[in-house]
Amino acid sequence: RIVRYAYYLWVYFILVLVANLIAGIVRWSLINDPGTFSFSLIALIILTPLSFLFWFRPLYKAFRSDSSFNFMVFFFVFFCKLVLTVLWALGIPSSGPCGLIPAIGSIGDNVFYTLLMFLVAFMLISYVVLSFMLLLRVHGIYRSSGASFDKAKAEFATGVMKNETIQQSVAGATRNS
Repeated sequence: RIVRYAYYLWVYFILVLVANLIAGIVRWSLINDPGTFSFSLIALIILTPLSFLFWFRPLYKAFRSDSSFNFMVFFFVFFCKLVLTVLWALGIPSSGPCGLIPAIGSIGDNVFYTLLMFLVAFMLISYVVLSFMLLLRVHGIYRSSGASFDKAKAEFATGVMKNETIQQSVAGATRNS
């Protein structure tokens, strides 16, 4: 159930990025700010596959195989993304995303533009809240399962030593010594 919730959250993240792109296009056409459009386009293109690979997939693998290492990867990447998304939700001027500060600054401009900016800001803020809830739920499940950082390190070491390429490299290095 939690993995399905995470998948829906990932899809919502993509919708937020698309809404940010649309707001960036409108912002560029109305107030000549190509930086927001550029940021939103690059974020959509790059963050869509990276978010799937580096936070959803490790979470899925962690629940599928009860892997402490994958939980650690998820926690690290997802926490960094959460901090970044909080900054996006604020929308610090000239940083790129259409967050709360640019939305407030758009009051008095075109009504459609102002509503769009507040919609994107609301979507970003709601995404931050939902992400924080997911992080807390996964952390609670992780802690109640008896997993630990030491277990993650042991899984990593075992997984690395099972890799045939690494075994061959280690064997070659010991022969050359």
